[in-house]
Amino acid sequence: SWGVGVSVVLACGLGFRTRAQLPAWRNAETLWTSVIWHYPACGIANANLAMAYQRAGQAEPAFAYAHAAMEQEPTYVPGYWVLVDVCFERRDFTNALKYAQASLAAVPGEPDSLARLGLALLKTGKLPDAVKALEEAIRKKPVLVAARYNLASAYSRLGDFRAAEIWLRSAIEQDRSYVEMARRDRVFQGWQRDAVYGGRLRLLLGAGEGKNP
Repeated sequence: SWGVGVSVVLACGLGFRTRAQLPAWRNAETLWTSVIWHYPACGIANANLAMAYQRAGQAEPAFAYAHAAMEQEPTYVPGYWVLVDVCFERRDFTNALKYAQASLAAVPGEPDSLARLGLALLKTGKLPDAVKALEEAIRKKPVLVAARYNLASAYSRLGDFRAAEIWLRSAIEQDRSYVEMARRDRVFQGWQRDAVYGGRLRLLLGAGEGKNP
């Protein structure tokens, strides 16, 4: 956040110069641009500027600053996450997988990295590995709702509709927006045609109700 950014900047030693410039720092983008102007090799600043550009929907500068951050601060994983997310936006799943693996090599076991790895594995068709990564991410950080949805997708593609229902239901219980997302998601078409579980899926997505199997 902007407040956290100011704290980091002050800790980096900009001192009175930073306090004089505080009125000019309108948002995270201007803050981190100022830091990089003074300290271009600051990996954390480059990563945070990358995240600011990503939030603004500017993928190209986000990717460039995140790549610089990865080289300058190899253990600061938020920079890797920007690289992964931009690759997802580009539908470049091979490189998304590469950067997700790199983030876990930098900080093994990090749950947000595991969640991204799981999605990259899902998108590249490595379904059993995707299930393993996503389940580990959720075990370590249960609030990762998107990982629950992606795990439901992986199980649906594997034909395990019972497990898919459990994980999709848990995602919907935490965030109702996944109902509409699942209605549009082609990955659940095989599940919808299943003689036993198809009706359960329609009930779950139609009324948002039903019992766990």
